[in-house]
Amino acid sequence: MVSLSIAIITHPARLPYAMGLQAELNDQIERSPNFDRFFTPSLVVDDYPGGWYPRQGLRAANAFNPNATHHLVIEDDIELTPRFLDTALKILEALESNNLEVVLTFMSFAPVTATLQEQGHRWIYRDTMSGFWATILPIELWQAVYDWGISTLEFTPGRPRPMFETLITFYHHFVIKKPCRVYIPIPNLVQHLELESLLGHKYFNKPRTSPTFKRVVTDTDDPFYLDWSKDITEPVKISGYSLTKFYKMPYWRNYVNQF
Repeated sequence: MVSLSIAIITHPARLPYAMGLQAELNDQIERSPNFDRFFTPSLVVDDYPGGWYPRQGLRAANAFNPNATHHLVIEDDIELTPRFLDTALKILEALESNNLEVVLTFMSFAPVTATLQEQGHRWIYRDTMSGFWATILPIELWQAVYDWGISTLEFTPGRPRPMFETLITFYHHFVIKKPCRVYIPIPNLVQHLELESLLGHKYFNKPRTSPTFKRVVTDTDDPFYLDWSKDITEPVKISGYSLTKFYKMPYWRNYVNQF
């Protein structure tokens, strides 16, 4: 039976957001008929001034409860649907029944997803990691992430190689190495809050919010009631994440040159 442990990645500057998200997740667990299949959300706090740091990603990957089958790592600046956790269980059960082992992440801000939603598609996938936000993996895969990170990162002193200076690029390289598909549901189940970046970058001057996330007003709006097995074995492939484009940004060229 699917069960889920949860780790929230945060920074001291964002701790109020993380604690609010932790309280919301705890509330969802208390209200869920599946409350005994969730483990208490933990906070993974890192005070590195640059924001999301790979050591933090490793700590979050390794913060799973060994009694869980899956582990959710979620950033602090995230809005959830009211039954996010119960919906995630339904999705995990659909994946399991179809013998699919994937990286499950719950948001994409690619504009094409809105068109695909209008066309009735339920699932998209990428061969690369395009964002982190809220991600679920089986425990065994999180263990592989942790083992790979420990063996790959070069700490001199306490700092990894520049190519892994962000959490997204760290997981991006793991997904390519594995390799594994990154599945994203439509509609998205989480929304990225438009907070100021701790890293100071502008994300190619594009919106950082999901075009398919919808705030739930009535039960008919709730993604919990959708058929998540629909098209799960035939997701639509969308374009992946370009590290080349990422590192052409002036901010990142300067940042990498510090090392």
